[in-house]
Amino acid sequence: MAPETDNTVTVPGWVPDRKYVAIVHGTVVAVGDSVAKIVAEALDKFRDEPIQVARKGEPIRPVHYAFHAESEPGCWK
Repeated sequence: MAPETDNTVTVPGWVPDRKYVAIVHGTVVAVGDSVAKIVAEALDKFRDEPIQVARKGEPIRPVHYAFHAESEPGCWK
């Protein structure tokens, strides 16, 4: 059985409606109109940290498949 995780993200009130936010360790690190742009900005700041993405005022449709390509793969134990 997989462990339960809390996937709820609280978007601060100062974020404008229908904007996407990237959150790392509970802190907003990027705000914008495009998921790609905010994730790229978050990756520039926190390359090896988990990033949560939320949208204020509207839920994000679930992604069933995601692909990621890197020129230099990173491996962890």
